[in-house]
Amino acid sequence: NKLQANGHPQTPLIPGSHRRYQDVQLLNLSEMDDFEGFFTLVEKSAHSLGIPAETAIKECAPGQFEINLLHHDDALLMADQTFLLKRLIKNCAKQFNMNATFMAKPFSDEAGNGMHVHLSVVDKDGNNVFTVDKNKQPQGLFSHAIGGLLKTTPDFLSFYAPHSNSYRRLVHNADHAPTTLSWGNENRTALIRLPEASAEATRLEFRVASADSNPYLVFASVLASVYAGIQGKLQHDKETIGNAHEKHPPSLGVTWREAVEKTSVSSLVKDFFGEQFQQCYKCVKESEIKRFESTITDFEYHSYLRCL
Repeated sequence: NKLQANGHPQTPLIPGSHRRYQDVQLLNLSEMDDFEGFFTLVEKSAHSLGIPAETAIKECAPGQFEINLLHHDDALLMADQTFLLKRLIKNCAKQFNMNATFMAKPFSDEAGNGMHVHLSVVDKDGNNVFTVDKNKQPQGLFSHAIGGLLKTTPDFLSFYAPHSNSYRRLVHNADHAPTTLSWGNENRTALIRLPEASAEATRLEFRVASADSNPYLVFASVLASVYAGIQGKLQHDKETIGNAHEKHPPSLGVTWREAVEKTSVSSLVKDFFGEQFQQCYKCVKESEIKRFESTITDFEYHSYLRCL
């Protein structure tokens, strides 16, 4: 858990050794085994708190893992569990002399950290109202929900990407972070992925939020967008097949400041969150942006100090 001399993080040590990971492989079971003690503690701690942590898999970056929470119909409880799980993971890591981070982009040349949200809607009898046709194209309410998310994501982007580092993850042509307002079946380059699933489990996966985001704001924003889409019967463009980064120019290619400004003037945000919260959020974020913009970075020292 030691930082480099310049304060930057290092890739993790392989537990029980003095070596650091160099090459990593998605879904590598051996790396899961390396962290068996840590994940055993996370599982036991989560279950003791009633947090339904269901599965863990190895992801693309060194020391990067995904943990899935079992779905249920209480969005507020889900946000509580997500928040508690993040704190729990950080505390469990300390027991093994490690630091766990949910920073969106801790390593510039590695995959960033996202918080993907899966959503379906059921009727009063518990039946899934999200349906697709024989060509796997969303129908009715499902189609409108996707349309709502695609149309209104820019309004809520500063909730999904709340910090300066969040935008280092949202880079066009990055492997797993969406930068286009697109959707597709099993398309992990799109903003919205429709996972392969049974009729009962038909759902969407919203992929833009970074791991540093506030789950309460994220879930509320997703629900607001879906509601707006269904109420307004909003439509979406055709499915993106293939790499969305290659098919479309970046439509989320905004700066942190631009995203905050968009949220601060959005009538949709005002309607769902209230004007007082909207303006308080703007004030807090503008203060954070000001501090960030007044900080001289390592890049500036390395590039300009001696040569100018």
